[in-house]
Amino acid sequence: TGSFDAKVKRGTSSKVVNTAIANSLLPSILKTFRDRYPQVELELRSLTIEEMMQGLRDASVDVGFEHLPNPYAEDVNLNFLPIMQESFVVALPEHHPLAAQSHVSLQALKQEPLILPPLDAVPSYAVVLSQFEQMGCKPIVLDTVKATWMVINLSLVAAGAGISILPDNVQTLQRQGVVYRELADISLSRQIAIVWRRADLHALSNPCSTDSMLLRQFLTVVQEIAQGSVSSTAKPVL
Repeated sequence: TGSFDAKVKRGTSSKVVNTAIANSLLPSILKTFRDRYPQVELELRSLTIEEMMQGLRDASVDVGFEHLPNPYAEDVNLNFLPIMQESFVVALPEHHPLAAQSHVSLQALKQEPLILPPLDAVPSYAVVLSQFEQMGCKPIVLDTVKATWMVINLSLVAAGAGISILPDNVQTLQRQGVVYRELADISLSRQIAIVWRRADLHALSNPCSTDSMLLRQFLTVVQEIAQGSVSSTAKPVL
């Protein structure tokens, strides 16, 4: 899934957004922020989690969005604020036998070849693998296929290379040869958090004179959009 970075200029500030939020809350966040602060220029970039964290450390990135859990969530130099929760769906080749069902259980997938992003690129996929472990089985993850980006994942599914378990915002992407089915008998989800340097803004609830005003303005817009969202692909957790 990767991450997506944006640079903001007026004083310079940057944003990092992963593809999950790009398919859900991002358009509303950007529109609201631009309407309120038209003099601020946003520069958006796509980054891996490692690149995003390095950018936060060297101040080339000012704020980002990333899944939880991840290996950096306990970094004392960063603030992670959960803003939304996303569920998962099954992506199947359109002629797969399971495509005839409206809901697909994980039990039905235990003998199916799975196309999943590698954990070193998307650590939050551990929540998916743990569900198989709780069933007492090990999923058949295709080691020869390491699709980090959602569109590549879908192309592989359409080609019949396997099936995938993807965030439900993937349903906004209509890919010929792929159908989506809800998961049965399980509530599988992960959080998305906004992340920034504590040195720039220690806590939203306790403003201080050294805070970055642009960062505070952006975080306020993100909170408002997350709290006001009624989209099925963006469940606020604020």
